[in-house]
Amino acid sequence: MNDLAALFAVTGAGGPPFAALRSFATGWAEHGFAPLGELHCEDPLTGLVTAAYLRTRLAQLYRGTARGTCLVAAEPPDPPEDLAERLAAALNLATALRRAFPGDETLALLGPVRVGAVTRMDGELSGKVARLRDSEILYGHRPRVRVRPLPKAYGQALALIRSMGS
Repeated sequence: MNDLAALFAVTGAGGPPFAALRSFATGWAEHGFAPLGELHCEDPLTGLVTAAYLRTRLAQLYRGTARGTCLVAAEPPDPPEDLAERLAAALNLATALRRAFPGDETLALLGPVRVGAVTRMDGELSGKVARLRDSEILYGHRPRVRVRPLPKAYGQALALIRSMGS
């Protein structure tokens, strides 16, 4: 908080506005508690697997064959600023993901308001993606959905997961 106040003082903008303080505090809290989420294989809020579990699952896939597998990621079109809206969006996205992908796919929390499914690219994929795109996640908004084939190497897959999680 002192650094944020100093930044505003140096720029001559006076004290930081409440919105900046709230965003700073929320980000600090989310970052501070992130390591606790890495201790479990399931996110307690959404019930989706954590990034740590997803890395383990990808390693399993790449020990066999990841060919024909993709990552489907979904997020709000505009990230909610309010904490309550972010939590609601995350819960609604998790529910939409489970409805769209009811099989043996690996469903993961990729970021604060981003979810993903590691699934086979088969004849049912387009229908599942359409179901996810048609889900209402917050105030009538539908998620933005991206589909990316998993790359040939495990390290590249981790980079893809990181890029879709940030």
